[in-house]
Amino acid sequence: ALFPCRSGVGARAEAKFAPGANRIYRASYDDGGTLASWDARDLRLLSCNHVELADGADVTCVTPLRGTAFTLAGDALGNVSVLRVGFDAQSQTTQAKVCPGYRITAQEALHRVVDTSRARMRVVAIEQQPGLINECSRVLIAWADGSMAVWHLHERRSVAVTAPATKSDVGNADDAASEDDGGATLTTTTCATWLDANTFASGRSDGSVVAHSVPELMGCTVTHEITRAQDLIWPYKIIDSSYSGTALMGIRALR
Repeated sequence: ALFPCRSGVGARAEAKFAPGANRIYRASYDDGGTLASWDARDLRLLSCNHVELADGADVTCVTPLRGTAFTLAGDALGNVSVLRVGFDAQSQTTQAKVCPGYRITAQEALHRVVDTSRARMRVVAIEQQPGLINECSRVLIAWADGSMAVWHLHERRSVAVTAPATKSDVGNADDAASEDDGGATLTTTTCATWLDANTFASGRSDGSVVAHSVPELMGCTVTHEITRAQDLIWPYKIIDSSYSGTALMGIRALR
C-alpha cells in the first residue's frame, strides 16, 4: 500500500483526500475508531490515533472540512462529531481530538424522534455542498435508513431534510422502516455524493442509485424538503441490458 499503517487497521475503512492541505485521512471502524493522516506529497504517516466519540460509538465515516483543521466523523448511533486535527510547532499533524461543544444528532438534524439503537440509523456519508459560498458552511448527512439532511454548520440547523419514509410513499416496501428490522435484510443507503450545488445521488444496498434535488437555499430561514429528482437508476442494466431484479452487490461508492 502507498500509505501503510501499523495500528488501527480494520476490515472496514474509508479514506478521504484534503486537497488544500495535501493530506489523506483514513478512518478505520472495526476497532472503535482510528484516524490516520498522511502527507500526500511526501507519502509519510503524520499521525495515527484512536478517536473516542461520545457514548463510545463506533466511527462509520469521516470527511475533512476543506481549508480548516476540522474533520467530521459520523457514528453508528446516527450522530456527527467534530474532530480537531492538532498540529505541532513544525506544522506536523499530531492527533485528532473531539470538540465536545459541537455534535449533531439524528433527531436534531431530521426534526423528528428516531430510534438510534437500530443499525439503519448509522451515518453512511458526510459530504460538503459544492459552491464558493456553501463549501465551508453546509454538509450533506446521509443515514443508512435513507434519511438525509443538509446541515448548516455555522447556524447549527438543517436547511433541508427528507420526509419520513413510509410504505405508502415509496415504490419498494423495503425502503420503509420496519419495527423489528436489524438493518441486515431491508434496502439501506450505503453512500452519497453531490453532483452539483442542488443535486446529489445516493447508492443503495440493492444496487440502485437515487438522484435527489435540493431547492435553492440562499438566505433561507425555513427548512425545505429534499425530493427525488427522478426514478431509480440501475447501473447494472448499463452493463447487462438483460439484468432484472436485485443486484448481487450494493453500491459501495459514488463519485
